[in-house]
Amino acid sequence: MNELLLDLNEQQRAAVEYIDGPMVVFAGAGTGKTRVITYRIVYLLNLGVDPYNILAVTFTNKAAQEMKDRLVKLFPHKAENVWVTTFHSLCAKILYTEAKNFGLERNFVIYDENDSIKLIKECMKEVSVEPLNFSAYDIYELICRAKDNLIDPESYKINTMVSHQYYREIVAEIYSKYQKKLLENNALDFGDLIMKTVEFFKNEQFADIKNKYAQRFKYIHVDEYQDVNYSQVVLLKILSSVHHNVCVVGDDDQTIYSWRGSNMNYLLNFKKEFSTKDIEVKEFKITQNYRSKKTILDISNILISHNKHRVKKVLFSNIEGEFKNDVKIKQCEDEYDEAEFVAKEILKLQQIEKFYNSTVAVLYRTNAQSRVFEEVFSEYKIPYKIVGSVAFYDRKEIKDIIAYLRVVVNPQDTVSLKRIINVPPRGIGETTILYLETLAKENKTSLWEQIVKIDDTELSLKVKNSVWKFLSLYDLLKKYKDTMYPSEFIKFLIEKTNYIKMIEENNN
Repeated sequence: MNELLLDLNEQQRAAVEYIDGPMVVFAGAGTGKTRVITYRIVYLLNLGVDPYNILAVTFTNKAAQEMKDRLVKLFPHKAENVWVTTFHSLCAKILYTEAKNFGLERNFVIYDENDSIKLIKECMKEVSVEPLNFSAYDIYELICRAKDNLIDPESYKINTMVSHQYYREIVAEIYSKYQKKLLENNALDFGDLIMKTVEFFKNEQFADIKNKYAQRFKYIHVDEYQDVNYSQVVLLKILSSVHHNVCVVGDDDQTIYSWRGSNMNYLLNFKKEFSTKDIEVKEFKITQNYRSKKTILDISNILISHNKHRVKKVLFSNIEGEFKNDVKIKQCEDEYDEAEFVAKEILKLQQIEKFYNSTVAVLYRTNAQSRVFEEVFSEYKIPYKIVGSVAFYDRKEIKDIIAYLRVVVNPQDTVSLKRIINVPPRGIGETTILYLETLAKENKTSLWEQIVKIDDTELSLKVKNSVWKFLSLYDLLKKYKDTMYPSEFIKFLIEKTNYIKMIEENNN
């Protein structure tokens, strides 16, 4: 135990050792925010706390996995049973586990942004909304923000979040239809995961289930608390309502997710929100930075001190800079002048012995700004590499395979079904799909049910043959889905759909 605490500075150690009651840690950039949480969890495990009773929540799957890896390294075996997750993954797990109790279908799918926007476009057509006047993406964002604030379609109509009444009513109507279509497709979107969990937990009918989770999580930890939104705070209050041992760590000097509903005030007002008549929140500050040099921190402290809505603290570092003037500010006339200045600075650096281009980084606020740098760097013959491209799960081939997997599990998933019914091309075009959708609407059935009844339609024999082949493929995949490991089944799926052949033909 003592050896573990020796790895921490005095401020970190104080936060780790406090385990009785709610607490908030104000920690600046590079001060070891995540380190405090991981060491606190290991400290609890050393005290004999059951890992089953410990929860740690962060904001990305990557951050959750990194935290889990650190825990396992510090405390092998036992730490593996600590639940380290994101808010959305936590709620998805609860909803899947309690699906039967909550009246949900156990095989519901989770729609991503693209799936949701496709569904919203269908809703827009049904209410005769012109895409020129209303962007499907903008409506999707408004619905997401509504769910972040636990606002349902009915409440949205009278909510002042959108100032113009006409716009508010249109969005509310689309929101309502969108939720109905999600239900028909046996699907939830990301916003639903937290919103539905909170709704169920607030329902007296499910009080026993809520209490089960509130009793289980004796120690709750939340990283990057400055990024939380209203729905996440409500969920956290519910889960910590029994034991009140909730530890949040955040940096009130950074906020980059206000556009998706996060609010710095949830961190600043944590003491007020989570203190009770009998329990008071304990506050900690961590100010030693291990990432930046003293010169950079000095300038940063001066800059951030102008923010009056923050907890007063001064970050310090024991790392001395190699140069006296590590930070320079240059004001340029325009974007081309800026790119040219950077290029010339790099050319100067190239004259230094043992210089490598890979040691230089150019940071910009938006991807659109890279174009000018690319043009100027090419002109000055400076080799460069743009870091980051299309995200893995946004690639067409990945989305296609995932859509296949979803349809095999849940053929009522209309968005995924429409995506892959003619991928690879098998003679089931948009006209056929539109015809089947019209029939489904007239007969008050789903698209899938109409496809299964293809024999009863007036489609040509050629089209029917194509649909029969697709149904045979579905039956084959469904037959083997539970007999293979996921990786094996995906290979089997790719082989049986001739997906690789399609890619090769497209490349040719």
